[in-house]
Amino acid sequence: MNVAERLFAELASRAVLPHPLTWVIVYFKIKCGGPMSFSYVVCKKERLVISSGSGCVTWSEIKKRQDQAKADANFDPEFNQLVDLRAVTRFEMSSEQARVLARRMIFSFTSKRAFIAADPSVFGVANMWEIVTELSDNPSQIRVFSDLQSALKWLGLERLPEK
Repeated sequence: MNVAERLFAELASRAVLPHPLTWVIVYFKIKCGGPMSFSYVVCKKERLVISSGSGCVTWSEIKKRQDQAKADANFDPEFNQLVDLRAVTRFEMSSEQARVLARRMIFSFTSKRAFIAADPSVFGVANMWEIVTELSDNPSQIRVFSDLQSALKWLGLERLPEK
């Protein structure tokens, strides 16, 4: 279970959600030759967006998630982002499509965005995303990590946000 799915399950199991609602969860399943989930959680108190995916991730899925985040009333482009790609098995997009997505201005140039990828091919795509973003007209601070603790440390967090 990835980070966002764990948070989703934990909140869904509660009888009463905290008020005012500080967690906004968007969870959807999309097919790419098999089941795939992609989700994000906005942690307003920590000024953090946690995004995660699993299985095969496509260009249209990432674009939809980006569009949803931009339209989300709880989203702030100044927030930092943790992108958990450890359960992603592959990306289905051209290198040009990946460049288009990486160049889109979703987060502020002051935002820190930590990508976590364990698989070497997924790590390579995330690394390409980092480079393309840095060279774009709308750069943001992206770093790619192979483990959660290093990513959290770079974001200035000791652990994942709790309820």
